[in-house]
Amino acid sequence: MSGLPARSDVVVVGGGIVGLAIAYELARRGRAVLVLDRGEPAGVATRAAAGMLAPTSEADLSERPLVDLELDSLRRYPEFVADLEQLTAVSCGYRTEGTLWVALNRDQDGDLERLFAMQRAKGLPARRLSAAEALAREPHLSGRIVAGLLAEGDHQIDPRAGCGVRHVPGTRGLRSNVELTCTASPTDSRPPSCSAHWVRCSSWAAA
Repeated sequence: MSGLPARSDVVVVGGGIVGLAIAYELARRGRAVLVLDRGEPAGVATRAAAGMLAPTSEADLSERPLVDLELDSLRRYPEFVADLEQLTAVSCGYRTEGTLWVALNRDQDGDLERLFAMQRAKGLPARRLSAAEALAREPHLSGRIVAGLLAEGDHQIDPRAGCGVRHVPGTRGLRSNVELTCTASPTDSRPPSCSAHWVRCSSWAAA
């Protein structure tokens, strides 16, 4: 780990969209942040991620307190994206047109109706669509669809573009180091001292 600073307020392990977003927000608040990653930033989970910000579509998997947390996070996203795009001069690919579910048969239509009922019970913005309405929104869908469901509250971001903050030199307090491993072996020098926290944001990092 040669070349690393001897000390940092916070060390974030993992240079994907989650790790860099945390590091960016900490740096904005005056913390000295070091980001460690063993490979190319945004090269693993972030590269494969669809970037769905989908509390409405995924509400069937979430308890109510988690849904509320997701909705609060979603409300904060426009300001976060605007600040990031201003800093990087790169679009984050932020989209707000929702998620369109479609059914190809009556059984799938029944599944959509159950999902819609759950969304409505949780007070989430969604509405049923006829086949014609779904095709009007997405003309390249199969003409065999029988119904649709629009989760109007869902958004999307390009997670690769969202990692653009790492290319901005001198981002307040943020230092990014790649091609590094965060798990020291007996032959490695000591990892940097951290006066506050280590934040693990990577599945490969040892607990």
